[in-house]
Amino acid sequence: MKKVLFTMCMFIFPLIVFADTVCVTDAPVETCDNANKYTTQDAAREALTEGKVLTFLEDSETNWQLTGLKNVKIELNGYTVQKILVGGTASISNGKTTGGVNELSIYTDGVANVSNIIINTSASVMEKAEATFTNVECKGSLNTSGDLTIKSGTYSDGISVIDGNLEIKNGTFTSSSRPIIELASNTTATIDGGSFSGSKTFLRMSDKSKVTINGGSYDGSGSIFSSVGNPTIDINGGTLTSTNTNAILHGGTINFNSGKIIANSQETLGLLVGSEFNFGKKSDNPSKDDPIFEMRKGKISILSSNLHFYGGTMYLKESIPTDNYKSEVKLYDLVYEKQSDNSYKAYLKSSKPVETTPVTTGPVEEPKEEPSSPLPTYSCKKVDDKFYDKNGNVVSKVEFQKACPEEVPDLGIGVPIISVIILAGGAIVLKKRKNILNRV
Repeated sequence: MKKVLFTMCMFIFPLIVFADTVCVTDAPVETCDNANKYTTQDAAREALTEGKVLTFLEDSETNWQLTGLKNVKIELNGYTVQKILVGGTASISNGKTTGGVNELSIYTDGVANVSNIIINTSASVMEKAEATFTNVECKGSLNTSGDLTIKSGTYSDGISVIDGNLEIKNGTFTSSSRPIIELASNTTATIDGGSFSGSKTFLRMSDKSKVTINGGSYDGSGSIFSSVGNPTIDINGGTLTSTNTNAILHGGTINFNSGKIIANSQETLGLLVGSEFNFGKKSDNPSKDDPIFEMRKGKISILSSNLHFYGGTMYLKESIPTDNYKSEVKLYDLVYEKQSDNSYKAYLKSSKPVETTPVTTGPVEEPKEEPSSPLPTYSCKKVDDKFYDKNGNVVSKVEFQKACPEEVPDLGIGVPIISVIILAGGAIVLKKRKNILNRV
């Protein structure tokens, strides 16, 4: 009987789920009076009207879903929440999330400024949303389908641009499981600064994506670029260094206008497949000092690609190959100078690239003149059913006999020549004289 009564009470008095204590005020507060305290999420959301501040007063084990916001501030106040999902216009600051996948999410059409937040697992910016991250520590992956600007912070497991645009002003970036930056088709990224490192590829791109690099540095053992389809990479600054891997571009265009690319490992292979690599700026007075490309120990391989040298300097183990399969390599008036480490410094000799037939030279010693093999002579010989006179010219059998009366060549019958001449109505006299028959 007691069991039945308990069950009935559960239906009559439904369980009320209380949120953690928060405060909604006109400005951030350290303490909160009872009138502004809320212990359920619905009540706090109802009070969070335009321009208000939501301040956490303790850690929260609740997933906070706040949509339709208008210019509000969400102040975590140093506390930890499980998840916080934001839609509308808001700022989120000063706390930590620990709720697992996408524990911080900016909903579709949302606009959010995120600062001084530690994200334990992963975060996402959804389609058509806009977000700015400042001093954010993201320990897991960061995915964006909207417009994401990163001003500073630490990002430890790569950024995927699924749709929209990525802009990086500064920060520290690495990855343990995927490329540091990965762009899907038809997306864009601009890198103005930042420090990128690790064993994973710096930049992986897909068809029709575009990256502009104006500054920053990559120093790692992954590929500098890896791509498929037809992406575009504009390099206007920065230093990209790979110590122990291949730098691969499958399709697409690299416009290397300024900055440095360094890939000095023995194992490095600069491989262009179906690509276009424009090195240096097109200019009436191209600089020899910028850009700089170093591949002192590895090898460049070019397959079905275009390589145009417009300025700057390359340091190479060997000359740029010009006879690769279905490739166009325009080096113009390129000079190679041998360096103390047996690498070569390559640069344009003339101050202006010549847009006509390229002049290609390689870092090789002056070729030694090999003695030419004498052509075979067939003086008064029969070779392969052909007759050769004293000058090696092919002649008829009769001309051969006249030209070489002192010779008795083997004409293939195993006996000295005996000619038989038949004259109609006359006699035949055989006379052997120096192996030539005369008619009488």
